[in-house]
Amino acid sequence: MNKGLTSFLERLKKNRILASILAVSGGTMFAQVLSTITTPIVTRMFSTSEYGILTTFNSILSILGIVGALKYELSISVADDDEMSISCFRLSVIVLMITTSILTFLLFQDHRKILHYFGADNLAEYWYMIPIGIFLIQYFAIAIQYSYRQRDFKTISFTMVKQSVIGNVVKIVLGFLGIGPIGLLISRVLSDSVGVTSLTKPIIRNPAFRKKNQYSLCETAKKFWQFPVFQFPSTIMSQIALNLPVFFLGVIYDSAVVGAFGLANTVVNLSMDLVGKSVSNVFYAEAAKIAKTSPKELKELSNSILLKMILLGLIPLVALLLLGEVLFTFVFGSEWRIAGIFASIMSVGIFFNFIFTPVSRVFEIYNKQKYTLLLNGLNLILMGVVFGLASKNAISIYVTLALYTAVKSIISVFTFLLSRWFINERIKMQSVL
Repeated sequence: MNKGLTSFLERLKKNRILASILAVSGGTMFAQVLSTITTPIVTRMFSTSEYGILTTFNSILSILGIVGALKYELSISVADDDEMSISCFRLSVIVLMITTSILTFLLFQDHRKILHYFGADNLAEYWYMIPIGIFLIQYFAIAIQYSYRQRDFKTISFTMVKQSVIGNVVKIVLGFLGIGPIGLLISRVLSDSVGVTSLTKPIIRNPAFRKKNQYSLCETAKKFWQFPVFQFPSTIMSQIALNLPVFFLGVIYDSAVVGAFGLANTVVNLSMDLVGKSVSNVFYAEAAKIAKTSPKELKELSNSILLKMILLGLIPLVALLLLGEVLFTFVFGSEWRIAGIFASIMSVGIFFNFIFTPVSRVFEIYNKQKYTLLLNGLNLILMGVVFGLASKNAISIYVTLALYTAVKSIISVFTFLLSRWFINERIKMQSVL
C-alpha cells in the first residue's frame, strides 16, 4: 500500500472526530450527489408551478414540524446517562404523538382556513400529507439523536444513503407515471423518514429501555424544560424567517417565482450543505461530552471545525457567485435561468450559515437557549421588514433577495461571535476555580 495512504489512514484512526465526520458525511455526500444528478431529470418531469407546491409543502413541514416533540429530542444527546437518554426518547415520542394528533384533528376540521392562514392554499388538496409527513420525519429526528449519542455513525451513514436512493427513485417513477405534485410530496416524506426501523432497533434492544426507568417522564420534562420553553419558540422563529420568502414571494409575485426560489434554495443548500449537517451533529455529540469539563478543548475543536467549514464552502460559493445563471440554464433548462440568478444572490447568506452553524450548537450545550430565542426573534423582525418593504414599495425580486441574504449573513456572524463569547467565559470561570 502507498506510504502516503497508509500514513493518512493511521492519522484518521487517531483522529476520532475526523473519522466520525467522514463516516457521516460519506453517506451525506452520496445522498447529495444523487439528488444533484436526479434534479435535472425531475425538473423536466414537473412544471415550475408543481415545484412551487413542493416548496410550499417543505415550508409547512419545516414550520409545523418543529412543534413535533417540542425540541425535547435534543436532550437525548446531552442526558447525564444512558437511562436518562432513554427517558428523553420516550418523552419525545409521546409528545410527538400528542402534537400530531392535535394537528390532524385541526386540519380535518378546517384545513382550507388553516392553510390559507399560512399562504398555502395550493396544498388544500393534499392536506393529509402534512400530519403524515410531520410524524414520520420528526420521529426520524428523534431516533437519530440517540444514534449520534451512541456514535453509531455507520448506521447513520447507511440510512442517509437509503433515504436518498428511495426518495429519488420514487420521485422519478411517480413523475414518469405523471401523477402530479403528490409524487413530489410522497418522495419528500420518504427521503427524510426511511430508515426509522433500523434506527429504532438499537434503542429497543438497550437493557435500559426494557427495564423500569428510574427517571419518570415528568422528572425528565422538568430537567430539560429549557428546550420547550426557549429552544422550541426560538426554532419556530428561525423556521418562519427561513420560510418567509416562500409565503411572501407567492403573494407579491407568483407561483413560478416560488418554484424558481425553491429550486435555487435546494441546489445552493445541496452544494453548501454537502457535509454541513453531518459536521454539526458530530460536533454536537462530541462537544456535549467535553464542554463542561474542558472548555479549552471545546474552543480548539470549534476553531478546527470552523477552518474546515470555510475551506469546504469557498469552492461552491465562488462557483455560484460567478456561474450561477449559466450553470442553472445548462443543467436544468432555460426555463430555470432565473433560479440561477437567485442562487448567485442567496449563496453568500447560506455560506455564512454553513460555516457558523456547527459552532453555534454551543447555545444548546451550555443551556443558553434564551439567547437563541432573542437572536431568532431579531432575525424574524428583520425578515419581516425586508418583505414588508418588498410588498409596499414593489422593489424587484433581486433586491428583495439581496436584502434577505444580507440579514441572514449578519445574524449568522453575530450568532457565531456570541457562541465564542460563551466558550471564553466558561474558560475564564474554570481558570478561576
